Amino acid sequence: YLTHAYTSQAKGEVLRFLMDQRLKQMKKTRDDFGPLYVREKYRELKALYEAFIKRSSEIGVTPERLETLFREHPAMTVFIEPPQSKLQKVTFSFPSLKEIQKKDPVHFEEAKVHVTSFYQAVVSPEFLDVLKTECRLVFEFKNELLLWSPKKEGVQNYVDQVEEDINRQKKNLAQALVEFPSITYEQVQAALNFYFETIREILSQEKSQYYVPLEAFAAAAEEAKGQYVALGQPQENPTPADAVLAFIEFCDRIMLEILKDRIFTHLELRKHQWEEKKISYPAEISLQEEWIERGQGYEIPEIEFLSFYGKNPKKPGDQEVYYVRQTSRPALYGYQWLEVRAERFLDFDFEKLRAALYAQNQEQIRSLIEQELLQKYLPYIEIHGASDFPLGRQDLGL
Repeated sequence: YLTHAYTSQAKGEVLRFLMDQRLKQMKKTRDDFGPLYVREKYRELKALYEAFIKRSSEIGVTPERLETLFREHPAMTVFIEPPQSKLQKVTFSFPSLKEIQKKDPVHFEEAKVHVTSFYQAVVSPEFLDVLKTECRLVFEFKNELLLWSPKKEGVQNYVDQVEEDINRQKKNLAQALVEFPSITYEQVQAALNFYFETIREILSQEKSQYYVPLEAFAAAAEEAKGQYVALGQPQENPTPADAVLAFIEFCDRIMLEILKDRIFTHLELRKHQWEEKKISYPAEISLQEEWIERGQGYEIPEIEFLSFYGKNPKKPGDQEVYYVRQTSRPALYGYQWLEVRAERFLDFDFEKLRAALYAQNQEQIRSLIEQELLQKYLPYIEIHGASDFPLGRQDLGL
């Protein structure tokens, strides 16, 4: 690792030296960027920026248009003060029961009732019957399922992604039935009965209280499947355990989504209660204020986009709700925009712009010098091999 670090550092120093030498040959040293030239460049960049802002007000800013502008005029970035937004973020989530007991003991018993209702939605006898029906339909329509193919266009929203995943699993189950014709619906039904009985017993144990509901369910599901495999008895015509287990995992996928929906229903209720009465559930509701700016890579890209892009970025008083779905810890974020600082072009700074223009010239000739180095040393690399000769393509930044 150290050898690689030293090699990278040496490569960088060599490249900087070679770029400085080439710029001197081109009479493009830092001293060649005199006051008149730099000030003229400032006027040019400011005019380009103002034209961009005018176009943006008509057609809307997009990350792609902004990236194109900065790529064509990289020195401009030193004078752009990006727009900022101050957000109030209310987080609604459901932690583990042990965390609720610690942070909010007053509502601990109430929380236990909620968790029981979450689990009851997916491990009840009624829902077991629903899943058995889904499995039976795979047996009945396996030929039709084998003809299924995913949508050609990219799936965008979460609901469509889930539907695609479940349909893909159905097709895989149909293929398993063709490969293992000895599997019967009765065997799958018996496996599901065992699985449901076991998972209910595991979720009732205290150890599940140390996990958030989805994680507790996932852990219980894995333990129940492990017990099913471990307790399987050899038969005269043994059923391929992996194929039957695939039906259980298919049911898992559905159960997780139903459980997630029940949790979100609870979080939406908490959000409504918060808006109406400003209730206090310190373990489930947290409030914070934060400043974000364009280009920082905010944790929720959609919120950054809404804040700074498009024809009508968010303004003070606007609100937005975001569902954090693709995680074992689902949450509901309520955003309100409190304050907005507009983007602006900074005042002229000679030294800052001169340094930026010089760096821009260095970058323009960097790829040319790297190609020359590669052409010079590539024959040695090919003759000696990368393992014997320490210089490789990656060491040249290529």
